[in-house]
Amino acid sequence: MISLITEAGTQVLDIFTEWKSIYVDYSGKLQKAQIDEIEI
Repeated sequence: MISLITEAGTQVLDIFTEWKSIYVDYSGKLQKAQIDEIEI
């Protein structure tokens, strides 16, 4: 039972890490685009 919970937790962590990296990448591009617009 404990191993099952640990495995599920690891999967959730992997999904969260992947989602976070996508979000950070997207928000970084978004901020860069906003800064570029302000300079224009």
